[in-house]
Amino acid sequence: MMIRKRYIRPAIYHYFPMGDKEMMHATEEQYRTKISFRDYEASSSLYVQMFDQKFDVPPSKIYRPDAKLMDANRLLVEGSFEANLPIGTRIEVYYMQYNKTKRIVNLKKRYNLKSDTFSFREEIELEKGAEFFKLAFKFYLTDSSYEEPYIVMNDAWLSLFADEPLDEKDEEDEEDDAHVI
Repeated sequence: MMIRKRYIRPAIYHYFPMGDKEMMHATEEQYRTKISFRDYEASSSLYVQMFDQKFDVPPSKIYRPDAKLMDANRLLVEGSFEANLPIGTRIEVYYMQYNKTKRIVNLKKRYNLKSDTFSFREEIELEKGAEFFKLAFKFYLTDSSYEEPYIVMNDAWLSLFADEPLDEKDEEDEEDDAHVI
Protein backbone atom coordinates (compact mmCIF):
# COMPACT_ATOMS: atom_id res chain seq x y z
CA MET A 1 0.00 0.00 0.00
CA MET A 2 1.24 3.47 -0.78
CA ILE A 3 1.90 5.58 2.29
CA ARG A 4 2.71 8.84 0.58
CA LYS A 5 3.88 10.31 -2.71
CA ARG A 6 6.08 13.41 -2.56
CA TYR A 7 6.61 15.75 -5.46
CA ILE A 8 10.01 17.43 -5.26
CA ARG A 9 10.01 20.63 -7.24
CA PRO A 10 13.11 21.28 -9.38
CA ALA A 11 13.73 24.58 -7.56
CA ILE A 12 17.24 25.67 -6.65
CA TYR A 13 16.77 25.15 -2.91
CA HIS A 14 16.47 21.36 -3.43
CA TYR A 15 19.71 20.74 -5.41
CA PHE A 16 23.31 21.32 -4.37
CA PRO A 17 26.59 21.08 -6.33
CA MET A 18 29.03 18.81 -4.50
CA GLY A 19 32.64 17.76 -5.06
CA ASP A 20 34.52 20.29 -7.20
CA LYS A 21 31.92 23.01 -6.56
CA GLU A 22 34.00 25.75 -8.19
CA MET A 23 33.51 23.95 -11.54
CA MET A 24 29.70 24.14 -11.28
CA HIS A 25 27.35 27.08 -11.17
CA ALA A 26 23.73 26.75 -10.00
CA THR A 27 21.05 29.18 -11.19
CA GLU A 28 17.28 29.08 -11.23
CA GLU A 29 15.41 29.50 -14.50
CA GLN A 30 11.61 29.44 -14.45
CA TYR A 31 11.58 27.65 -11.05
CA ARG A 32 13.99 24.95 -12.26
CA THR A 33 17.57 24.41 -11.17
CA LYS A 34 20.19 24.74 -13.88
CA ILE A 35 23.70 23.47 -13.17
CA SER A 36 26.35 24.72 -15.60
CA PHE A 37 29.76 23.00 -15.75
CA ARG A 38 32.86 25.09 -16.42
CA ASP A 39 36.65 24.74 -16.37
CA TYR A 40 36.42 21.03 -15.57
CA GLU A 41 38.89 18.27 -16.38
CA ALA A 42 38.30 14.57 -16.98
CA SER A 43 39.34 13.90 -13.37
CA SER A 44 36.92 16.48 -11.89
CA SER A 45 34.51 15.38 -9.17
CA LEU A 46 31.16 16.74 -10.43
CA TYR A 47 28.15 15.84 -8.26
CA VAL A 48 24.67 17.28 -7.87
CA GLN A 49 22.80 16.20 -4.74
CA MET A 50 19.13 16.46 -3.76
CA PHE A 51 19.02 17.99 -0.26
CA ASP A 52 21.94 19.41 1.68
CA GLN A 53 24.87 18.27 3.87
CA LYS A 54 27.80 16.00 3.05
CA PHE A 55 27.21 12.60 1.45
CA ASP A 56 27.84 10.67 4.66
CA VAL A 57 25.27 12.46 6.86
CA PRO A 58 21.49 12.88 6.57
CA PRO A 59 19.97 16.14 5.36
CA SER A 60 19.67 19.06 7.77
CA LYS A 61 16.50 19.59 9.79
CA ILE A 62 15.02 21.95 7.20
CA TYR A 63 14.98 19.10 4.59
CA ARG A 64 14.14 16.18 6.88
CA PRO A 65 10.36 16.42 6.39
CA ASP A 66 10.94 16.10 2.60
CA ALA A 67 13.50 13.27 2.98
CA LYS A 68 11.68 11.30 5.71
CA LEU A 69 10.96 7.67 4.84
CA MET A 70 8.15 7.26 7.41
CA ASP A 71 7.21 3.61 8.04
CA ALA A 72 7.88 2.50 4.48
CA ASN A 73 9.83 -0.57 3.45
CA ARG A 74 10.13 0.43 -0.23
CA LEU A 75 10.75 3.64 -2.11
CA LEU A 76 10.13 4.40 -5.77
CA VAL A 77 12.23 7.30 -7.08
CA GLU A 78 11.33 8.81 -10.45
CA GLY A 79 12.45 11.92 -12.29
CA SER A 80 14.45 13.42 -15.10
CA PHE A 81 16.63 16.29 -16.18
CA GLU A 82 17.45 17.94 -19.48
CA ALA A 83 21.09 17.51 -20.41
CA ASN A 84 23.20 19.61 -22.74
CA LEU A 85 26.04 17.09 -22.48
CA PRO A 86 27.80 14.87 -25.02
CA ILE A 87 25.87 11.70 -25.89
CA GLY A 88 27.58 8.82 -24.13
CA THR A 89 28.46 10.87 -21.03
CA ARG A 90 28.64 8.51 -18.06
CA ILE A 91 26.27 9.36 -15.22
CA GLU A 92 26.13 7.63 -11.86
CA VAL A 93 23.00 7.88 -9.74
CA TYR A 94 23.33 7.37 -5.98
CA TYR A 95 20.31 6.38 -3.91
CA MET A 96 21.37 6.96 -0.29
CA GLN A 97 19.62 5.93 2.94
CA TYR A 98 20.37 7.37 6.39
CA ASN A 99 19.56 6.76 10.01
CA LYS A 100 19.52 9.78 12.36
CA THR A 101 23.27 10.35 12.18
CA LYS A 102 24.91 8.63 9.18
CA ARG A 103 24.53 7.00 5.78
CA ILE A 104 23.69 3.30 6.08
CA VAL A 105 23.11 2.38 2.40
CA ASN A 106 24.59 3.73 -0.82
CA LEU A 107 23.11 2.15 -3.95
CA LYS A 108 24.93 3.22 -7.15
CA LYS A 109 23.62 2.77 -10.71
CA ARG A 110 25.65 3.59 -13.84
CA TYR A 111 24.23 4.90 -17.10
CA ASN A 112 25.40 6.46 -20.35
CA LEU A 113 23.50 9.49 -21.62
CA LYS A 114 21.52 8.50 -24.74
CA SER A 115 19.56 11.69 -25.48
CA ASP A 116 19.05 15.25 -24.30
CA THR A 117 16.76 14.03 -21.50
CA PHE A 118 17.98 11.69 -18.77
CA SER A 119 15.23 9.80 -16.92
CA PHE A 120 15.64 7.67 -13.83
CA ARG A 121 13.26 5.27 -12.10
CA GLU A 122 14.36 2.95 -9.32
CA GLU A 123 12.43 0.90 -6.80
CA ILE A 124 14.49 0.51 -3.64
CA GLU A 125 14.10 -1.86 -0.71
CA LEU A 126 14.68 0.22 2.38
CA GLU A 127 17.17 -0.88 5.01
CA LYS A 128 15.84 -1.50 8.50
CA GLY A 129 16.52 1.65 10.51
CA ALA A 130 16.57 3.93 7.44
CA GLU A 131 14.86 7.21 8.28
CA PHE A 132 15.95 9.60 5.51
CA PHE A 133 16.80 9.55 1.81
CA LYS A 134 19.01 11.57 -0.54
CA LEU A 135 19.70 11.32 -4.26
CA ALA A 136 22.90 12.36 -6.05
CA PHE A 137 24.22 12.38 -9.61
CA LYS A 138 27.86 12.18 -10.66
CA PHE A 139 28.86 13.40 -14.12
CA TYR A 140 31.93 12.12 -15.94
CA LEU A 141 32.65 14.94 -18.35
CA THR A 142 35.71 14.18 -20.44
CA ASP A 143 35.31 16.54 -23.41
CA SER A 144 36.30 20.00 -22.16
CA SER A 145 35.72 21.45 -25.63
CA TYR A 146 31.95 20.77 -25.42
CA GLU A 147 30.18 24.12 -25.63
CA GLU A 148 28.14 25.21 -22.60
CA PRO A 149 27.54 21.87 -20.82
CA TYR A 150 24.66 22.01 -18.33
CA ILE A 151 21.70 20.16 -16.88
CA VAL A 152 18.24 21.49 -15.96
CA MET A 153 16.34 19.53 -13.32
CA ASN A 154 12.76 18.40 -13.94
CA ASP A 155 10.25 17.07 -11.41
CA ALA A 156 11.12 14.20 -9.09
CA TRP A 157 8.70 11.89 -7.28
CA LEU A 158 9.40 9.95 -4.09
CA SER A 159 6.72 7.28 -3.54
CA LEU A 160 6.76 5.45 -0.22
CA PHE A 161 5.27 1.96 0.10
CA ALA A 162 4.67 -0.48 2.95
CA ASP A 163 4.35 -4.28 2.80
CA GLU A 164 2.85 -4.79 -0.65
CA PRO A 165 4.81 -5.08 -3.93
CA LEU A 166 4.74 -2.18 -6.36
CA ASP A 167 1.67 -2.39 -8.57
CA GLU A 168 0.96 -0.03 -11.47
CA LYS A 169 -2.77 -0.04 -10.62
CA ASP A 170 -2.05 1.03 -7.03
CA GLU A 171 0.17 3.82 -8.31
CA GLU A 172 -2.65 5.22 -10.46
CA ASP A 173 -5.24 4.86 -7.68
CA GLU A 174 -3.06 6.77 -5.22
CA GLU A 175 -2.25 9.69 -7.53
CA ASP A 176 -4.72 11.93 -5.68
CA ASP A 177 -2.74 11.47 -2.44
CA ALA A 178 0.33 13.23 -3.82
CA HIS A 179 2.01 15.76 -1.53
CA VAL A 180 3.63 18.71 -3.28
CA ILE A 181 6.84 20.04 -1.75
